[in-house]
Formats: sequence, C-alpha cells, structure tokens
Amino acid sequence: MIKKNRKPTLPGKVLKDLFMDEHGLNISGFSQKLGISRKHLIELINGHKRIIPNMAVRLAHRLETTPNLWLNLQSAVDIWEAEKEFYKLTRLPSN
Repeated sequence: MIKKNRKPTLPGKVLKDLFMDEHGLNISGFSQKLGISRKHLIELINGHKRIIPNMAVRLAHRLETTPNLWLNLQSAVDIWEAEKEFYKLTRLPSN
C-alpha cells in the first residue's frame, strides 16, 4: 500500500470552507438548522468530533449532498490516523 505523508483534509474543514463560507452560513444559524449546539458544530469544524452516520445524514439534507460524502471524508482521516498509529507500533524494537 502507498503510504500518504499528508493527512487527509478534515471533514469539518471541508464543511466550513466549501459549504458554510461559500453559502454565507454562520455557526449559530447552521447549528440550529442541523439541530445541534453551536459547541458541537465548532467541535466538528475543528476536528475534535468525528462525523457519524446520523450527522452525515443531517449535513447531506441541509447541504444537498450525500451522507457518503461526509462519511468518506471521515473514513479517509480515520484510516490515515490508524495507519500512522500502526506504523508507530510496528517500528518499536522487539525484546
């Protein structure tokens, strides 16, 4: 498998840069439309919370995308982090 050195773009960054900023959506108004707290949306944007299926569906309906878009973005980050951790563990010296 080809190892990627650059971490994939966080789904929250895509959400903020390509959807919220482009459509003039603010944190307060958009969090209300999603039915979540401002804090929760900020944590998603900053990558402190993961996109789970329920949230992917909410985002898809509000932004006219698909849930798979959001889940695939999250999956790419999750796999990158898991591989990074795996490579760290396999490089440890064995006793």
